[in-house]
Amino acid sequence: MKKIGLFGLTFQSGNKGCSALAYSFLEILFRCVKEEVQIIVFSYLQNEKIVGYEEKLNIVIQPFSLNGIKNISNLNHQIKECDIVFDFTEGDSFSDIYGIKRAVKVSLTKEMTIRNNVPLVLGPQTYGPYRNFLIKKWAKRIVNKSNYACARDMTSSERMEKITKKKMDYFTDIAFALPPDDKNYQMSSRKKIGINVSSLLMNGGYTGDNQFGLKVDYSQYIESLIERVLEMEEYEIHLIPHVISAVYDSVENDFKACNILKEKYPEIVVAPPFDTPMEAKRYMSEMDVFTGARMHATIGAFSMKVPTIPFSYSPKFEGLFDSLKYNYVIHGKTMSTKEAVDKTIELIQNKNELLEKQKISLEIIDNKLNMLYDKISKILEMV
Repeated sequence: MKKIGLFGLTFQSGNKGCSALAYSFLEILFRCVKEEVQIIVFSYLQNEKIVGYEEKLNIVIQPFSLNGIKNISNLNHQIKECDIVFDFTEGDSFSDIYGIKRAVKVSLTKEMTIRNNVPLVLGPQTYGPYRNFLIKKWAKRIVNKSNYACARDMTSSERMEKITKKKMDYFTDIAFALPPDDKNYQMSSRKKIGINVSSLLMNGGYTGDNQFGLKVDYSQYIESLIERVLEMEEYEIHLIPHVISAVYDSVENDFKACNILKEKYPEIVVAPPFDTPMEAKRYMSEMDVFTGARMHATIGAFSMKVPTIPFSYSPKFEGLFDSLKYNYVIHGKTMSTKEAVDKTIELIQNKNELLEKQKISLEIIDNKLNMLYDKISKILEMV
């Protein structure tokens, strides 16, 4: 029986975007695998749990740690047992924008796979940007030594082609393939606008000092946006968290940020803390228009044909949505706060135009996903 190893996919993460990638790839494997295989999920979480795929696929969860020689040696042995490894690096972590330590960790498991002569496939993801010369050089080596590497957007593929001198295919974000949950949420009959609030941006990033270099004052942007929408009286506002941390006071916890805003604006609705990305996707499908700063929250709404306004804090947004010929993005790194609020309101008022443009984008997504299914099927046949 073939063994397929998975790295950089987390099912139990508080970040529902990371979990969305993980569940989406299981859905893709379920479609592409033609024989009985065992899927080994390498997880840095000790309590990793997968919901709903127990009868579909033979899955083994293998917790691992990179702390200490013994743990690294054990992981090395487990990688050797695999016939192929797919690595997604949580979608956007094959970079150093989240810090050098994280960049080293995600690169190390790839390096171990290469050194063990196990075929390494880098799934559709964002590559870079790279600020550190050594991390950039290591990324170049990994991509060149992988058996196949592909991106989820044209910007990433072009970036890596310049670095590696190697042609790189690009598809799209695999979270577009995520099926929604069938949960029934009881909601009012009013028109609804969903606002995904990023606690990370409200706190200035992990460092607290505007880590992502935004020109927009994000906290002021969110409050001004809420106040402007309340003045319109047309919409019921739903604040929708997409990162729900086990530690309530975590800098990442969108649910806490939503609750703080609820105290200031009691008339708004706060969505429940979702257990799975499928639940979040179902909830977002009930919105009449949606805006958010968590990219996979916008992907969830977009794929459910909800007029969507992404708020960009990273080039990954422009990379993805430009590839989909969808240019209705709020640029947090170049717009002023007022410009961002005004533009968001303008797009909300023109949501039907967004919906028409999304039809073109969704056709591109369908084509790209079908190409990806074919590619993965062929890769698995060759192992």
